[in-house]
Amino acid sequence: IITSNSRLDYEQKTSYSFLILLEPNELNCSILIFIKLININDNPIIFDLNSLMYNITENNLLPYYIGRIRLIDIDQLYSYNYEFYLQQQTTTEISIDYITGSIILNDKLDREYHGSELEYDIIAIDYNNKENNLTNKLIISINDINDHGPKFDQDYYSINISKSIRPDTVIFQINATSKDPIQNGNITYDLINSSDYFFINQQTGIIRLKKYLSSTITNFTLIIKAFENDINLTDYTNLFITIINDDNMYFNINNNNNNCFIEENKIIDTNICTIGFNSNDFIYKLIDHMNCFAIYENNGTIINKKIFDYEIDQHEYNVTIIVKDRENQSIILSSVNLTIYIDNINDDYPEFLTKNFTTVLYLFYLSINTIIHTMEIINNDQLNLNFEILNDTYSSYKLQSSLKNFTEIILINSIITDHEDNLIIRLSN
Repeated sequence: IITSNSRLDYEQKTSYSFLILLEPNELNCSILIFIKLININDNPIIFDLNSLMYNITENNLLPYYIGRIRLIDIDQLYSYNYEFYLQQQTTTEISIDYITGSIILNDKLDREYHGSELEYDIIAIDYNNKENNLTNKLIISINDINDHGPKFDQDYYSINISKSIRPDTVIFQINATSKDPIQNGNITYDLINSSDYFFINQQTGIIRLKKYLSSTITNFTLIIKAFENDINLTDYTNLFITIINDDNMYFNINNNNNNCFIEENKIIDTNICTIGFNSNDFIYKLIDHMNCFAIYENNGTIINKKIFDYEIDQHEYNVTIIVKDRENQSIILSSVNLTIYIDNINDDYPEFLTKNFTTVLYLFYLSINTIIHTMEIINNDQLNLNFEILNDTYSSYKLQSSLKNFTEIILINSIITDHEDNLIIRLSN
């Protein structure tokens, strides 16, 4: 009796052969046994899983043939006749030919709208036995193409930055997104209005300061473009930048319009004004092309290096004060322009240009309001002067200043007899 010690499966192996030897061996007797298995219908009909999974690209032309649903009958003893249907009868995206199992795409699929994968419940119904149904999932994976451009989440952005921020400081990071996944939505950023003061990282959208801001700048508007490589799709936004003047951190200027004053004749090293503060973090430096002034770096006190004469020297001097980092003086934190004015004082007394006696001789009688004589005055301090005739006994004359640094003697009463007047005129301020 020949028996098997395990289950024999036609689908695994259809036949077996072996040799039987009789003992003792001296008999030299053997027999070849060949066993052929008879197939029976012991395996159910199933879906071919490979026919239930598809990858398609979005935005195909319609109608589009996706594939065909197939069944597997391992035993293949009988013919079968199945009909194929979608269990979700309301879907319009795909349809299935109930006889052939062909899958037809009816609507354009957009990965950014439909998602990366669609799943449908399908049923195969045995035409000969309506109760013998098969069910499974039909899975359609949607492959992305680069069909969506970048998009900023705002039309514009507004930020405030300090005037004294250091170069290479990050001031903002712009961000645009694409509905396409990362491998397709590769966004690059660029500044449309190229700025001397700012630059942008094309990959990250990080905007940094390129160099120190000028003290005269109050705002910027940057136009930023986002675009995707390999496609002609872009988006734009504006970044409004307001510059906050933080000079009060470094300068004690108040409301005097960046002006300082020193009187003429002050000795060297006179304190003119203090425009800063004591700090362990920063120091002050002075740019003075005339080399007339110096500054105490610890608190910004400006002193004179020469004695000024208002009547000889220029009356105002423009200098620049720079604030530097104390530890690294290559870093400039802020700056301000300052005008130093020289104040005039009354140190030059006015005097007549001609100090000697002046004789004016007339051989006829003058009419009233005639200018008898004009005197020139030296007035270096440009003061308001007073003139006075000290000995006009008959009140015959008056003094009149018609031009700068000049005064005139004018006859105001008629002269009817010959006479001589020796006038003494006093000049004062």
